Amino acid sequence: MRTGAEYREALRDGRRVYVMGEGLIEDVTVHPATRPMVDELAGWYDRHFDPEWRDILLAPPDAQGNRAPWAYALPKTSTDLRAMGRCFSATTFLSAGNITHTPAYGNLIALGVVDSAGNLSVNVSTLDALLVSHEISPPHCIKMDIEGQEFRALLGAKMCFEKYRPKLFLATHGVQVHAQCCHLLCSWKYEIRQIGVQSAERGEIFASPV
Repeated sequence: MRTGAEYREALRDGRRVYVMGEGLIEDVTVHPATRPMVDELAGWYDRHFDPEWRDILLAPPDAQGNRAPWAYALPKTSTDLRAMGRCFSATTFLSAGNITHTPAYGNLIALGVVDSAGNLSVNVSTLDALLVSHEISPPHCIKMDIEGQEFRALLGAKMCFEKYRPKLFLATHGVQVHAQCCHLLCSWKYEIRQIGVQSAERGEIFASPV
């Protein structure tokens, strides 16, 4: 993992960058149109060396005592996935979700390619199982957007929704999945409200207990 200073220096490589209405700029690390984003990404690198961020951004030590960034990890277990989720959530929160393409974004794309090729196997768990094992606390609100697997995820959270009654923000992918999710939530006595732009490919709902 490089430092923020090393990242800035790597950008001074003779690249030719043009700013609309101004033309060619000499140094993206200092120009007012590009410096804010450079500063944000440099900060992303530097946080990996900050003791206060270490346990969020770095995996546990290996046999040699080295700690690798979760940003570049290949998850093997559901514990790994949860740790990666906490890492991405914490870093994305700093920009209120406006900066999503951090240096970790390329690794996420690569993981998607590996998964599509059938070469990635990850042990997963249901929300109900995590609650029963006390690995997580009962949620008050849940957000789901998992590329077409929303119905299966809800099936694994039946006890959670019937016992703890959390609110749900749900993005569905596909007409059939959307209908299945709505029917299931209604059977659990949830009121459904459509939010956002609806299409055949994607739907967004807010579900609250009646």
